[in-house]
Amino acid sequence: MSAAEMCRIPWVRDEVILAYAVVLRSEKKCFTEDAAECQDLSKNLNLLPIIPFEKRVPGFRNAAGMRRQLGKLASILHDGKIIGSNNNLFWTVLDDFADRINLLSVADAISQNINFATSIPHKYFQNSAVFKEGILLEGIHCYLESKSNAELEDHCEICGMFPETVYASGISFTILEKHCLTPPELLSKKTPLNKKNMLTVCPTCHKVLHGYRPWITQSNLSTVLQWK
Repeated sequence: MSAAEMCRIPWVRDEVILAYAVVLRSEKKCFTEDAAECQDLSKNLNLLPIIPFEKRVPGFRNAAGMRRQLGKLASILHDGKIIGSNNNLFWTVLDDFADRINLLSVADAISQNINFATSIPHKYFQNSAVFKEGILLEGIHCYLESKSNAELEDHCEICGMFPETVYASGISFTILEKHCLTPPELLSKKTPLNKKNMLTVCPTCHKVLHGYRPWITQSNLSTVLQWK
């Protein structure tokens, strides 16, 4: 991969969320390279443990690039302009966060968890985001589930499936998984890993929960299935 190709690495969802948060909070339509917004955003994007360091070159997500990108996003956000041909993700993020307060909360959670994420194995941040909140918070969510010592129930607490009544002998409960109930924008290294904060779910329900919004907690479990 050439240096030019490395510099053209497409933005990921987390980066777009952080950039939109800058535009929303500043209310500017134009930015200068030495502006605090560009400097701080560049620093945060370089700290994100998502894009492998071996794919980066000097100048990766630098302040000059942030000036251009923030200007483009300001045009999209404030004027509804279509800029360039590769901004599908930029529009998708806006659609996913019609509630701009929620976008700002998620951006804060990403920023506040960057240091924590650096202590987590990189494998948790290698997948494309299923969470609308991005790869970092999804990776932290999955990591916390893997670290929990909460004992699994013998059935899925969403659909009620008992594996031993469905699958052949020997499958037992090994297909059941833990699901963390803390909403992505509230995740941190202090997130409880106890039974009260973990559900036992089958793989299908687990996948549904990861894409279901509003986030499912103990108080709204009954909204997931039509027959409950």
